[in-house]
Amino acid sequence: MNDVQSVASAAVAIMQKGGAILYPTDTVWGLGCDARNAAAIEKLYEIKERPHTMSMLVLVECYERLEALVGALPTFVLSELERTARPTTIIYPEVAGLAGNLLAPDGSLGIRLVKHPLCSAMIKALDAPIVSTSANISGQPTATNFAAIDAAIKVRVDWIAPEIYDITRGAQQSSRILKIEGNSFITLRD
Repeated sequence: MNDVQSVASAAVAIMQKGGAILYPTDTVWGLGCDARNAAAIEKLYEIKERPHTMSMLVLVECYERLEALVGALPTFVLSELERTARPTTIIYPEVAGLAGNLLAPDGSLGIRLVKHPLCSAMIKALDAPIVSTSANISGQPTATNFAAIDAAIKVRVDWIAPEIYDITRGAQQSSRILKIEGNSFITLRD
C-alpha cells in the first residue's frame, strides 16, 4: 500500500475517527489531524506537550479551499503565493469553518498552500484542511528527518506515513511565516 492514493486513504480513515497522524510535508515531518475536529486538535496539543497559547497551522492544497476559509484573497496575497517557490505560511486575520481551539485568541490562523503530493492527496481525500505542527515535543529542536523524531511522538500517534514520501529527505527547514497587517505583510520568520 505505497501508492499515494492508498496511503492518503489510510490516513484519512484515521483522521475521520479523530486520530492523529505523523507525516512528511514540504518542509519537515508534521503531526496532523482533521482541522475541523476539536478533540483531535486537543490530542495534538497533548502529544506535543504544547501550551494552548501556541497555535498550530493548517495545510490546504488549492486556492479554492484557502478562499473557503478566509474569503477572497487580496491581490498582494495572491502575488506572494504565486511568486514564491519557498514554502510560506501566511497568518490570516480571520478564518471560518475550523475548530475553535485551533484559532489564536484573536481569531487568526496560519495557513500554508502545500505542494507535497501526499499532503495534497490527504487533503483532497478528507475534503478538508489538515492541521500541521512540527513533529517534536514543545521546546525541543524540530526534527529534520524521520529518524530524528522523538520516540515519544511516534508511539502517541495513531498512524505514521511511510518514509518514502519524505521528499525533502531532511534537507528542508520550517516554512517562512508572513502575517497580514492591513494591506501588506510583516515577516515573523524568514
